Amino acid sequence: MLDFKWHKEHEGIQLIWKSIDELASKPLYPEGILEIIEKKNLDEQSRMIIRKTY
Repeated sequence: MLDFKWHKEHEGIQLIWKSIDELASKPLYPEGILEIIEKKNLDEQSRMIIRKTY
């Protein structure tokens, strides 16, 4: 069983940590996001906010 957290604002959405290899094994949207994640400095704490408009 995977460990997950429930989204605080949207009922029914589960948040699950994935490795880069797990992310690369399936389609990921928006296009190009995996490359952005891979380029992030892992020693630096930061947040990414991606707003969906659909």
